[in-house]
Amino acid sequence: MAKEVTDASIFIMQYPGVYPNETVKAAMDKYYGMLEEIGSTTVSTDDLIAGKVKAPKLIGSVKVTEEMLRFNAYKYAPEYEPMMNADIAKQFGYKDIFAMITFGACDDSNTQPTPPEARDTLLVSQIFHEIENFEPIYPGDTLYMVRDRVDVKDLTPVEGSIYRHLYQKDYGTTYNQDGKIVCKCCFSTMESVKIYKEEFLPKPRKEMGFPDFWEAPDWTNRPALIYTDNDYENLKEIWRNESIRGAEPMYWEDINIGDKANPSAYGPIMESVTPLQPYGQGIAGVRCLKHDILDSEKAAKLIRDEKTGVLMSPIHEENFPETPDGLKGSPQPEGMPGGESVEGNVIDTADIHKAGPNRSALINLITRDIALGHVMNYIGYTGKIRKIKWGIMPSDTHSAMNHPVPYSGDFEVFTRRIRGMENSGITVHGLTTDVAIIKSEVTDKYVVNGRHMVDIVFWAETYNTHEIWITGMVEVELPTK
Repeated sequence: MAKEVTDASIFIMQYPGVYPNETVKAAMDKYYGMLEEIGSTTVSTDDLIAGKVKAPKLIGSVKVTEEMLRFNAYKYAPEYEPMMNADIAKQFGYKDIFAMITFGACDDSNTQPTPPEARDTLLVSQIFHEIENFEPIYPGDTLYMVRDRVDVKDLTPVEGSIYRHLYQKDYGTTYNQDGKIVCKCCFSTMESVKIYKEEFLPKPRKEMGFPDFWEAPDWTNRPALIYTDNDYENLKEIWRNESIRGAEPMYWEDINIGDKANPSAYGPIMESVTPLQPYGQGIAGVRCLKHDILDSEKAAKLIRDEKTGVLMSPIHEENFPETPDGLKGSPQPEGMPGGESVEGNVIDTADIHKAGPNRSALINLITRDIALGHVMNYIGYTGKIRKIKWGIMPSDTHSAMNHPVPYSGDFEVFTRRIRGMENSGITVHGLTTDVAIIKSEVTDKYVVNGRHMVDIVFWAETYNTHEIWITGMVEVELPTK
């Protein structure tokens, strides 16, 4: 990884709105010009569907397949039958099986990273996202993802810093083939970049790859748990008591602030999801084997990994379901930063989460979707999730791990809404071999525009140390009596 050096003798001092040389200035001028073009370009749905809208306004399009929807439901909420069975879905007002609301918006696609020519190292913090859903996503739909605007704040201190801190909020809309808005999204990220003084450049910039420019706290130094039979007995107890409501309605009148779902458990997570633009839920990843472990006949066929103590199926595809539609890799679409031929430090977020001999960081969206499945099971088939927000890597955690960054101004640790958790924080990053313990609590109840709504805060904890690595919330519409 990039050398974590804070010596001002090695890096150029940077100031808000002031650039150290013509190369950086030209790159940033081009970048801001592109953002201006995105924000000033209007789009008609007729032009969008006719293929007349181009990048950078257009992110891309996706033809939704039944196989891909089942692939994601199978991983995250196999108990939620309307996503797996069309007949059951129709009983609850849907036309067919449908996607989780996170399917139609991809943070990697929306986010416009700092140009490679304007940075030698990159530190990312305060990932804070939201998606609001308006229409179900069905097999056969075509989704068109559009950038609405990008807001960037330069939070570099006026007295100067070796870091330029850029906080960006990327807004987008996804439409379907009928021109209806499927969802709106806002993906927010802090990028803190440094530039070497020429005499201290470790290698020519065109030769700098991901390990040379990527900077991050040492998330992976957290010891891995070696799972024992006793751990699996504890997990089985959690699995047997998970809140899975199914077809029984959860009425708005019957739910109260402070109500909690029973905890759920997912894992051990042996592989992260791989980001693939513009798929909002990525590809690959792992399946939780809880149903196999709870079934004594299937459990007898599982094998234990000697290094981790993890029980796995001897059949590879049962642990790591094959992604349908022939999808592999994480290509950067043409017309996006990184899509053109640029030598050197171009971001491919798949690099951040690659499996290897050591533990690797879990991409935020895998735990988000695990938590989403948890909430869907809790509210049952009659509840509808209208919005989801989530965040990882807050500024205070980076500062505690010797990577100080300024507060973005809007990142929220949602567990602080809960009585008794006002001082809680996100202190770690999810890693491979972790078990995610998902917990949730109702924090608000209200009526808006005739809809009867509740807010449910969720979070993921490590199984053994109970440290939080992600928090979020959903706005849920419930039926009334």
